[in-house]
Amino acid sequence: MKIRKYMIVIFGLCCIMTSGINAKGVNKDKVVLWASNPLAKIFQDSPIPKKVNSKGVFIEALRNEYEPAQFCITSSNYQGPVRIKVNPLVHRSGKYKISNINARFVGYIPTPDLVPGSKKFPFADSPDAYPDPLILDEEVILKPHQTQPVWITVKVPKDALPGKYKGNIEVITTTGNAVLPLNLTVYPVTLPETSKFSLGTWGGDARLAELFGVVPRGQWQKGNYTPEFLDYVKNVSIKNRKEHRAMVFSDQPLWSGMDLTTVFWKDGKYVYDYTLLDKLISMVEEGYKPNPFKIIGISVVYATIKGTGGTIDEKKGVFTSKIVVLNSDGSVNPEKSVSDISTDDPRYRAFIGNFFKAMSLHLKEKGWLDKVYFKVLDEPSDALIGPVLRLNEYIKKTVPEIRLDATYWKPDSAETMSKAKCIDLPIVTSWTMRVTPKLPPLIRKEAKKGREFWLYNDPLVTIDNPLIHTRKVAWMAYFNGVKGYMHWAYCWKDNPWENAFDKVWGHGAHFLVYPDIARKKIVDSIRWEMLRETAEDYDTLYLLEKAGGNSRKFVKLVNDLSGSEQDPKRFYQIRHKLLLELNRLSK
Repeated sequence: MKIRKYMIVIFGLCCIMTSGINAKGVNKDKVVLWASNPLAKIFQDSPIPKKVNSKGVFIEALRNEYEPAQFCITSSNYQGPVRIKVNPLVHRSGKYKISNINARFVGYIPTPDLVPGSKKFPFADSPDAYPDPLILDEEVILKPHQTQPVWITVKVPKDALPGKYKGNIEVITTTGNAVLPLNLTVYPVTLPETSKFSLGTWGGDARLAELFGVVPRGQWQKGNYTPEFLDYVKNVSIKNRKEHRAMVFSDQPLWSGMDLTTVFWKDGKYVYDYTLLDKLISMVEEGYKPNPFKIIGISVVYATIKGTGGTIDEKKGVFTSKIVVLNSDGSVNPEKSVSDISTDDPRYRAFIGNFFKAMSLHLKEKGWLDKVYFKVLDEPSDALIGPVLRLNEYIKKTVPEIRLDATYWKPDSAETMSKAKCIDLPIVTSWTMRVTPKLPPLIRKEAKKGREFWLYNDPLVTIDNPLIHTRKVAWMAYFNGVKGYMHWAYCWKDNPWENAFDKVWGHGAHFLVYPDIARKKIVDSIRWEMLRETAEDYDTLYLLEKAGGNSRKFVKLVNDLSGSEQDPKRFYQIRHKLLLELNRLSK
């Protein structure tokens, strides 16, 4: 049971029984409620912990913060439906009530070896299914000797009265009900409305729209951004992102600046039509209001690697995909259109310089210039670092106000990319930071000079890893002077319910939310919840530092929770001391 012992380190605080009474008055069925640390992954065969008491679930939070808790229902002999009702939390003075409390059953996702060509599951004693989705069912069927975790989320209003709150959770079965105490401590400090941590994800909003039948497959790829599609992304997908403190947007429709811009040759000059681009950026802007937003990953062109005889010849550099230029009547202008030419070619440089001069003026007029980032080439290989940086340098020299990001993961080229001044926003994988010892101190040094760095694609944010890895993302970022994290992906799998494993992305790295196709709703995962928590942790550390406290002391304590010492209980002890210190310095 190696994996389960590793994940289920700490359980909780409460054990309450509900019994059904038969005709003779003898206990027939028994359901046990027990509190669990929200960082613990609870399996369906998880046993009741030996040490429990009846004090209930305890939560600590700042104002304007979401805070999770977890409790479990374990059946001894009971088999049947279970429902949950959460009652409001009432301040001990009776003068304030918190009603925004959500209870969701934790669902389980299989990881069978069903993918052609995939390797065996890496652990001999791996479970058949992992806890991950927070399903939308109001009722589940509990079987004898089965444990069902329940995820509680409390949204503390920004004007909440500080102090102690009491409430309860009702567990309803056909043989009787039980009440679990719910306790909340609210500190007088308020988290900022806009996070200091730039959290976001790549890829999935358009795929969800297709899965839910909002648009036919492939329609958005043809530039057919229907009102239904725009409304869905704005009012459903972005709303979910906002609720998880993720203010950085990126999705496939916004990955190519050239596909979103129609280029004409009129009266001896290039003229640009930004209708499609404006539709999508306006959709993002409206969805995030009144919060600010960022859009990342808009490619300069669909750049490709020049191939020769079926092999990759990287020495020839980066070559462009087709750039179509139209005449006034809409016909193609073959003289001005280009295809498959090097990004070092003077013809390409002349075009791309003009393109970005016009783009910067347009974005500035719209108020988007500091919100939109462009990319030359995603994850360039070592051999392509040279031509990629040359194009970055040319763009920055020609149009300094255009913002350029760069994603890179190759350890050998990470130092070069991190030092490159022609990149406004270097984004390096968490994995690269771990395996390249000289990179973290380099980034800390560059960050002290005022450069902004983000992390991306932490391979430990998967369903088969302890949740503390996800919770530590922003702590690792804070320690290294990094200000954001982007994850691949938001939802890049049509049906993760059947099998979370993918031979490329592993166990769930390619999705953080699930499509509930029947209800046409987004289903959160416990990993997605913990990414929100890590962003809130970052803001808490920022507030402590602003108040004159030693945030790095707490960050080091959390970063030291590694290997066999990744103890969820210890994490919350550290967080408790952090909240007390922030409260003391903020008075």
